[in-house]
Formats: sequence, structure tokens, C-alpha cells
Amino acid sequence: MNDTVLSCPACQTVVSSYGGRCPSCGAELPPVLVAAKPSLAPGVAAARVGGRPRRSFPVVPVAAGAMVLVALGVGAAVHLRGSSQPAAGSARPTGSAALALVPSGAVALDALDSIARGVSRASRWSAESALVTLEARGVKDAKLTPGGTLELAFGKRTGTAAAGAKVGAERLVLAFSGTGGQMTEREGTGPAGARSVHEPNCNLDEAWRRAVASGMPAGDELSFIYAWNEKLGRAVWLATHPTDPKLSRTLDGETCAVVVR
Repeated sequence: MNDTVLSCPACQTVVSSYGGRCPSCGAELPPVLVAAKPSLAPGVAAARVGGRPRRSFPVVPVAAGAMVLVALGVGAAVHLRGSSQPAAGSARPTGSAALALVPSGAVALDALDSIARGVSRASRWSAESALVTLEARGVKDAKLTPGGTLELAFGKRTGTAAAGAKVGAERLVLAFSGTGGQMTEREGTGPAGARSVHEPNCNLDEAWRRAVASGMPAGDELSFIYAWNEKLGRAVWLATHPTDPKLSRTLDGETCAVVVR
């Protein structure tokens, strides 16, 4: 199908046949007429692509729009980064699980963090260092009271690194206070032939929960000692009450199960 538009050369009237005269102005029409060219809107360039006109858009407005979007994106990224930073003077947690302060001034129990810090310090004290005891005094409501302490005693192995191996008399004692977890240290001596223990799989807070579940009063200040038990041949937690020895409990250092009431 031929969709060419034919027009009169004199008046541009559209005609439908070749030759003869223009029905509008009477001018003689040539045997072959020139197709009328459609006019294009200002600002639009016609380029034939597949038989259809293609529009050419102004470059400057598009580039300006892109620059605005980039600027907005950078501003949003800076804002988000700034909002993720802690406020000036705010405390940052340290260690694998930092000691968390509570409004009362007590410290949430986290023996894992204290042990990690203690092991790191003890390794500088001696390459043969091994944990001997872990003792928490002043434990109430699963927290170390402001006057409480958490102490780790390390000795030097005289044999293998297995749990229950004997250590010498030299001791490094690291103490963490209940008023912020600050660490102090002292050196001394302990019983020669004491046995080393691995880090407890039963954490201190879970040992406290199991002891309370077995009948120890949650509102009283309790003490916990983690050490090797010769009779049982393994490391255990010994939970004691300050005034009533009958409330003592022994818990397995691996499973937290109560083994002696």
C-alpha cells in the first residue's frame, strides 16, 4: 500500500491523481507529484528509524537531573553514616560480650568476657599459664553487686594442657570489680599440685539460674567458685550461701546440672 501524500505544487492542496488540473486553484498538475513533507514540532528532530520518526531530547536538562540525583544520594549516605555513629562521650562495649551496666550500678554477669580478658593477660604472664579457679562473690539477682568481685586465678602448668593437669605454686590473680568491670592484678602463691580447668561451658549466669531453681534464694548475695573437684574428677561450680551452709549446691561445669545438694 502506497501512503504517499500528493499535493498541488501551486497551492499545496492534497490531490489524489496524477496529471490534469488542481481542483482548488486550477493549476496544471505534472505527471508525477512531489509528496508533501509533514512539518515537525519545534525542538524535535525527525530521523527515520524503521519507518518511524525518532525524537531527540535536549541533553542539558537530563544531565542536570542526573547531577541532582547524585547529590541527593551522597547527602543521604552522609546522613545515615552520621546517625549510625555513637554520640560523643558515649561508652563503647569492648570484648566479645562486654559487661553491661545496669541503673543500680551493678554489672550484668558475663564471665565469658572476663575470662577472655584474663586469658589474654595470663598468656603474657606465662606461655604455660592455665586457669585454676574462677570465683564470684556478691552475686544477687543474676548480677554482681557494686561491692562484689569476680576473680580468676592462673597457675603455670607442670605437665600437659589437659583439664585436671597439675600446676605449680605461682599464681596470677585478676580481679574484676562490680562497679564497672575494671581489672586489677596481683601475683602470689597457691597450693602446689592444684589442678587446672578449662573455661566453663556452663557460664556463671546460667549456674546462678540453676542454683536458684534448685532452692537457693535469689534475693541473697551468693558466692560461686569454679574449680577442679578431686572426688568427681571434673570441673564444677560450688554455689554457697553466706549464712546457711545447707543451701550449698554443686553444679557440673559442662552441663550446669546440680550434682550435689
